[in-house]
Amino acid sequence: MMSRPVRVTLFVCLISSGCAQGYDPSPPAGQAALVAQAPQIQAPAAPPAGGGAGDPVPVLGEVLAERKIIFNGTLDVEVKDFGAAHQGLHALMQQYRAFFAKTEIRGDSGAKRVGTFTIKVPVESFQPLVDALAALGNPVRNATDSQDVTEEYVDVDARVKNLKTEEDVLNKLLKEAGSKLEDVFRIREHVRLNREQIERAEARLNVLGKLTALSTITLTLRDREEYVAPTAVAVTEPPSFGERAAATFSSSFGALRSFGETFALLVIAVAPWLPVMLVVGAIARWGYPWVFPKLSRR
Repeated sequence: MMSRPVRVTLFVCLISSGCAQGYDPSPPAGQAALVAQAPQIQAPAAPPAGGGAGDPVPVLGEVLAERKIIFNGTLDVEVKDFGAAHQGLHALMQQYRAFFAKTEIRGDSGAKRVGTFTIKVPVESFQPLVDALAALGNPVRNATDSQDVTEEYVDVDARVKNLKTEEDVLNKLLKEAGSKLEDVFRIREHVRLNREQIERAEARLNVLGKLTALSTITLTLRDREEYVAPTAVAVTEPPSFGERAAATFSSSFGALRSFGETFALLVIAVAPWLPVMLVVGAIARWGYPWVFPKLSRR
């Protein structure tokens, strides 16, 4: 008859062997007696075959009844007014409780504006939002695809439950191991490995749950006409004293130059008449006494 610590150790080894082989409930040949000596967990009695109408529905059937599907959509929409379509997009996001995971808008002057948006939306609003986005303009491309991950979800969920059941068994064995350190260390190592598997499986289950709860839509909005950027209004500041002094000097110098040019033009205009004016003056000077003798004597 084997001692209790030996039986405990062998049972732990059997459990780990079952984990590695995909949870095969039947023990290997020649070990049935050892399994019978190990502590057993009482499983609930199976319902009788051909149960009545009032029998509860199996848990697995309830899980399979709710499909786990990942939906993805891709839309390329050509719009007449990019600004109005962008505002309509924000209104639809609020209406269908969606949010932007990524946005990018390119609006170079002289080119068509293009906006790319990655949208996350609750799965129940996926198709209504796709239809509403396509109505923003001319849907050049409208494609949707889905991935059914129900089988993987159910498998991972069952794995988590089995691992947690084994964790309870290991914890119970750890309490009954007594003071033999060798058995305690071995059981603790199996507990640690079991806990790592549980955490990995729960993380995958969480990822699948999020992927199936939120659908992804990749939207591209394209302007039909080329975009002309508005001209920026220059902000003018009052001139400084130095700028005003330079402007005043330049204005005064300009006026002086204009006066000089005007005077030079006047001189040029009068120059041809100088000989005539000199002759007329000389005649008037010498002819005056003869024409007006009395006046010249006074």
